[in-house]
Amino acid sequence: MTNEQRIVTCIARVTATCSILGSSVIIYMIVSDRKKKINQPFHRLVLFMSIFDVFQSATMVVANAAFPKESDIYGYRVEDSYGAKGNKHTCAIQSFFMMLGLAVPLYNSCLNI
Repeated sequence: MTNEQRIVTCIARVTATCSILGSSVIIYMIVSDRKKKINQPFHRLVLFMSIFDVFQSATMVVANAAFPKESDIYGYRVEDSYGAKGNKHTCAIQSFFMMLGLAVPLYNSCLNI
């Protein structure tokens, strides 16, 4: 464990937390005035983009903690990874929510059309 790994992990967690807060505010703004805003396609797209961004950012906050403690993935020893405390199931759950996060660029591209 080097200081570089710790710094990168901390930066990722801080920025992901900021993203969760920002997306949560957007969700609140749309849901609080849902009678007017939910009928407009733009607001629905932004709402679902923010929901999926919360999922993806939450997995970034968890970051390396979901990695299995002792395993060998493609020749890279995960036990050398900073903060690895999980097992196969936590790793699979994290990867599922990361894949849900791929919906964010798709919703963003729909907004650009």
